[in-house]
Amino acid sequence: MSKPVAEINRLRRIAQERRDTVYSDIIEEVLGYVFQVREWTKVATSGSATPYWGPFGAEYDVRYQEGNLANIVHELTHIACYVGYDNDFLCWPPTGRVKPARTYSAGADIGFVTNQEQLQFPEMDQLEPLLNMGQRIKACVPTSPLTADQQRQVMDKMQYGTGMFGGVEFDPCVNNVLGWLIEWGYPRKGSWFSRANNQLFTVTEQVARAQYEKRIVNRPKF
Repeated sequence: MSKPVAEINRLRRIAQERRDTVYSDIIEEVLGYVFQVREWTKVATSGSATPYWGPFGAEYDVRYQEGNLANIVHELTHIACYVGYDNDFLCWPPTGRVKPARTYSAGADIGFVTNQEQLQFPEMDQLEPLLNMGQRIKACVPTSPLTADQQRQVMDKMQYGTGMFGGVEFDPCVNNVLGWLIEWGYPRKGSWFSRANNQLFTVTEQVARAQYEKRIVNRPKF
């Protein structure tokens, strides 16, 4: 187990430094699920959070990028969505549609959900509002003062968060982008940095807050 202790401590410091902001709230939210992670695995790229249903309820196997704080927030946001929305990793609350029963793996991998996509499918017509919010973020990127490489990173992440896997990736990708913007020094202050130059940060923060407030409605008290 390669628990990212240093990264978790750094995130706690950021939450303290930025208290009374939505990113601080998000960090506190997602770190609240660290104790439910049963296995941490370092990876060079990407990452994941996979639920494992054991005798004491859901635990998670998390793959993360060492030293990448925004990536760790991204992966833990998947858990926050799984618990907060209680809708099979989708980034919105259940609509009451009829779903199949969960099925679980057996043998050495006993406890992993094997029909996750089938559980999500009845709800996928609810994706459009997320796509619209994602478009608001993407529309701010070309006129932002980010470097060309930073703009590419943000666009790639938001394309992923609003693409084929947008139903499960939207909230994690928005929080990922918000984390990057903060690491890159936003919001910036001073006469040269007008409101327009912080527009990408402002819109991303607004979307992140809207989704955070939906997730925490049903969040358990630890």
